[in-house]
Amino acid sequence: MAIAFVLAAVFAPWLARNSRLFGHASMSSQSGTTLVRYYAIPFARHTSDRDLERQLEAELASTEEADEFARSSRLTEAALTPITEQPTDYGLFHLRASWPTLLGAGTRWLDDTLFGRRTTSRSTLALAIIGVNLLLLAGLYTAALLGLIELLVKRRWVLAALVAITPIYYLSISGPNSSARYRLSFLPVLVFSAGVALSKPPGSRRQERLE
Repeated sequence: MAIAFVLAAVFAPWLARNSRLFGHASMSSQSGTTLVRYYAIPFARHTSDRDLERQLEAELASTEEADEFARSSRLTEAALTPITEQPTDYGLFHLRASWPTLLGAGTRWLDDTLFGRRTTSRSTLALAIIGVNLLLLAGLYTAALLGLIELLVKRRWVLAALVAITPIYYLSISGPNSSARYRLSFLPVLVFSAGVALSKPPGSRRQERLE
């Protein structure tokens, strides 16, 4: 209930503003532009579909509508059409594009070692820093996952939902233009979940089960 109240307090003024100015109670008048520029066009480039890329760029450049929301609706349809026609390909593309958010500089190391793209520095210091970064992130993600399991076991459904949904949400909106800075948005949630897992040593959990 408290979460719903906070969300309403945050979004209501923006919805009211758009409704007053444009006659539409919408969250954004730029959603179509964002979908085309940051989602659909990178996907077209990824699939080497030059015709689709040119078509989307033409849609983006067109100014046939005077109303911002009408233009946003047209662009949204133009962006979603290729995505919905190839959901599996786009899903894999989006997942791969989310690596920089999750791994930061480690993404380049994975590109080098897994795909042979030779994008990382070969200096020992750079590789050592990337390795430490990946180890710390692996520990954080593992502890956060264990914390999520602990919350589910204790039936703390609201907290478990926040821990699970928050990272998924930010990974979905960052899209193909993801960056390590987006991790800052859900890092506190991961730290909280990891804290839940580390609040009791493994031995105490086994003792609780025995009792």
